[in-house]
Amino acid sequence: MVNHFPYISSDYLSEAFKPAELAIRQITMAQSERAHYRNEIEFILIIKGQASIEINQLQFDLQPGNLIQLMPYHVHRFIIEQGQSLAIIQIRFSIGLLLLTSTNRQTYLKSIKELDTNVPIIKLPHHAFSQLRVLCQEVIYEKQEAAATNFEALHISLISFISYLYMKYQKQSQVMQLNPAWRVLQYVQVHHQENLTPINVAQRLGLAAAEVKSLIRQLTGQSFNQILNQVRIRNATALLQFEELSANQIGTICGYQTQANFYKQFKLIHDMSPEIYRETNLAVNQASGSIDAWSIIMVILENCTQAFSLNQLTTMTHLSSSKIESLLKNSVLMTFKQLLNRFRVQIGHNLLMALDLSVAEVAGKTGFTDSSAFIRNYRKVYGDTPGKQVV
Repeated sequence: MVNHFPYISSDYLSEAFKPAELAIRQITMAQSERAHYRNEIEFILIIKGQASIEINQLQFDLQPGNLIQLMPYHVHRFIIEQGQSLAIIQIRFSIGLLLLTSTNRQTYLKSIKELDTNVPIIKLPHHAFSQLRVLCQEVIYEKQEAAATNFEALHISLISFISYLYMKYQKQSQVMQLNPAWRVLQYVQVHHQENLTPINVAQRLGLAAAEVKSLIRQLTGQSFNQILNQVRIRNATALLQFEELSANQIGTICGYQTQANFYKQFKLIHDMSPEIYRETNLAVNQASGSIDAWSIIMVILENCTQAFSLNQLTTMTHLSSSKIESLLKNSVLMTFKQLLNRFRVQIGHNLLMALDLSVAEVAGKTGFTDSSAFIRNYRKVYGDTPGKQVV
């Protein structure tokens, strides 16, 4: 029987990711972990091996092809029996990157709620598993080998694809009964914009206020107010990348009743004011923090595998062609046509690696007019022809 190691507050982990950052790695684990939770979102793809994962004191068996989504309210650990091992691809990113996959700030809360209400483990069919595995390995290679340091377009395309797969196959995952501690932590995450107290959370969940406080302390090692402030400041930090929002607006959006309390709690976590954090941590990528720029990028990504023109994009975004080109140049250092073809080539490369398709078939599936156009643009991105890369 595997022992349960109680969570302690020192096991709270954070990589202090900036809003558009992402870490990805492939590792093999040979022993169990201590229970912990993170300040970031994680997707974990199970490659091979045998193990189980414990999430908020509920245990689930794992198999190759499982995709796990871990939110900051998931206190979790892998349980690996002696002599067994587990190979995984781990993708960790901030809520800020999740928000960049929303087309505008009105979808902010919706994007958080959609993730938070999903069952956290799904089983991918073989073709989807193969595609995602190849894409992840390509991103790992690019981040390790490429000379460029501007990976934001790559990051957002990866998270968009993973989120798409997760939403597509989530309906087929098992339905489970959440335990009270899980329900409390999830409720705080989803409803952090409201004026939450142990009393009103208890009333809404059919619990006693003392039980709410005890469950949070037992599972996380933190008090109710500490957890609530972590959630609020985590989301406030993500919203700082959007220069259209003032610090005061962000504090209100994230549930703070007074500006003074928002600034106090932000400084407790980041040791600086929201304005200084925005200036020092986000200045390098300030242009990429434009909501309009990322709205454009997402529309291009969603339509890149079909015939798609700049005129169509102007109609869909209500922006002029010159404004679109300027925003793209400042955010990802590409023109509309360059970014469109980059997305098409990346998708085409993944199809060639994961499926038994000819170059002509892939060209047709990725929006290119013919094989020559695909091969020409493929060479610009990968420095070689598709045939030589995929052999």
